[in-house]
Amino acid sequence: NGTLAAFYGIAGPTGAGFVRVAVDPVRRKGLLTRAGILALEGFDATSPTLRGVWVRKQILCGDIPPPPPNVADSLPPPTASTSTRARLAAHTNDPACAECHRLFDPIGLAFERYDAIGLWREEDAGEVIDERGEAPDTDLAPFVGAVGLGRELAKSAQAQDCAARQWFRYAFGRAEGSGDEPTIKTMREGLATGGTHAMLRALVQTEAFRTLDLRGGP
Repeated sequence: NGTLAAFYGIAGPTGAGFVRVAVDPVRRKGLLTRAGILALEGFDATSPTLRGVWVRKQILCGDIPPPPPNVADSLPPPTASTSTRARLAAHTNDPACAECHRLFDPIGLAFERYDAIGLWREEDAGEVIDERGEAPDTDLAPFVGAVGLGRELAKSAQAQDCAARQWFRYAFGRAEGSGDEPTIKTMREGLATGGTHAMLRALVQTEAFRTLDLRGGP
């Protein structure tokens, strides 16, 4: 509608009704570039750490260990002359932080074209933004920007497995156990061959779902 069009900088819609529009595929493509996702972790400044953790946990189902109790979890404050990427070096330069932050900071840096509320930007602290990223210890190749990350996730076996697990958790209202792996395997195969709809059709046809007791579990 007109309000969202003004926010995203899209010409055309002016009223309250929602209409389908074309967006610039270089800047906006898929879930990861929606402002509602980009603004999940705060509105004051971008946080590659929190954005990277979100991708690692929600889309790749990775385990994120808590920080050691004696480690400071804050970065140097933002300045007009220091980019977020430069500030983030405090994590990689500190051995106590680097081992964990290498898992998610390089993912979150791919989102730096978007400010804290998800608006596109050309510069950070007067510098051209370096939006290269990577996801260590996954099956994702290095990528450039959130759109590039989305392309890698779309073909990732780990992301497909995580999607099946997240839908399983939603459908059953609980975390999966070792006995649920056959159901998740069936869902994952449906996703790989026919997309989300096929995965959900496979889910509701499994024995586990057909015998689910909604009063207290299977």
